[in-house]
Amino acid sequence: VLFFSVFFLSFYLKPMSTDKCNFCNDNSKSEEQIEEHKRCHRATTNEHKVDQLLPFSFTFDMQSTMPLPKIENNLAFYKRQLWLYNEGVHHHVGNDATMFLWLESEGGKGSLEICSVI
Repeated sequence: VLFFSVFFLSFYLKPMSTDKCNFCNDNSKSEEQIEEHKRCHRATTNEHKVDQLLPFSFTFDMQSTMPLPKIENNLAFYKRQLWLYNEGVHHHVGNDATMFLWLESEGGKGSLEICSVI
């Protein structure tokens, strides 16, 4: 109680909101169009679940680049830094994840570098 009264902080639990696509948020769509859209979404989701059971189902994710060294000063941030790239590969069936790290001096993040991960 003392912490909240000294720092005037308030915390509250907010219920999680669900994301809606632009099609569902468009008020000009009829109920029939929205129901058809949701039916297609459910069908696509079910196909995706089946695809994940295939023996060669992978997900590739290029994470955001990370500057080295980590600098908190905003003036120094915009000076030339070394960037670290991270490519994640997830095998769905084996539930294995592998990360591939490289520096910008070793290669960029173009299609050739991403394909060389494979």
